[in-house]
Order: sequence, then C-alpha cells, then structure tokens
Amino acid sequence: MHIQLAMFILCTAVIDQLYSMRFFEAPIFKTKVSKYKLRTKLVSPTPPQNYCRKGLCPANVKHIACGNPFWGSHCEKPRAGVNVEKIKTDIIDVHNNIRENMSKVSWQNLPIAKGLPKVKWNQDLSVLAMRITNYCNNATGMDCVNTPRFLHVGRSSTDWQIPPENR
Repeated sequence: MHIQLAMFILCTAVIDQLYSMRFFEAPIFKTKVSKYKLRTKLVSPTPPQNYCRKGLCPANVKHIACGNPFWGSHCEKPRAGVNVEKIKTDIIDVHNNIRENMSKVSWQNLPIAKGLPKVKWNQDLSVLAMRITNYCNNATGMDCVNTPRFLHVGRSSTDWQIPPENR
C-alpha cells in the first residue's frame, strides 16, 4: 500500500511539473488590428430553386429537377460525374467559335447570322444540363429544363469524349 501511495505521489509530482513547463501554455497570437473589420457585406445564403413551382414549365410537363431521381435507371454502375469546372471554358469557347463562324458564312441556305452575342456560363443551366446527362440516354423533350431567368430553354445533345483527368 505504501508503495502504491508513493508511486501515485511521484506521478502526480511529474504531471504537475509537466504542466508548469512552457510548452503546455496556450500561445498568444497578436494581430495588427485590434478588431475584425468586414471587407465585404455579409450575404445571406440563397435557398435552392423550386423547380416544382407553377408557371416554370408548360402545362402537364414535369421539370427534370422536380421529384426525379438524381441518376437514371439506364446508367451503369459505378456512376461518376464530370468535373465541369475543368472544362467549362472549353465548352464556352467552342460554342462562341461556332457562333462566330456562323456570322461569317451562310450555312445550308440560312442567312448569315449577324450580331450574335458571346455565350456566358450560367450555373443554373449547367446544373440542369448535368441532370439531363445523369439519365444516361439520348431522349430529348422528356422533361422541362426552364429556369426562372430562362423560361424557354431548348435541349440538344452531342457526345463528347471527356479525358479521364476531367472526370
């Protein structure tokens, strides 16, 4: 019993000594500014779009993002998406180059397209395009893909080869 008590006292003394050393003290960080100043105005997060609301799609047409599963039944497993952030500049450049060429020459008896503005990336349309590809089929017109800003969105499809590093 005396040996156990002596060991306990010795351990307690060692622990007290360790806690009194400098590396157990909390560091004090000093800043140049005594008070934090906001550089920009705080913005409340925006709620997600309600794609099920009336007026967004024609009557009796369901929106692709309203109650549909994220992946279609035609998709093979394992399912993997594409990192669009890596290729969105290429997508926009290809579209804008085609539009620019259309403004220079006539194409299949169509008049020359003049004054076509450059296409810009839109995150809402990007998300809906991803939802279309997540069905893993080439069906067109099966669902509405309108957004509150773009009420007459058309769909087209093409096969692109995505390099593995962008998947």
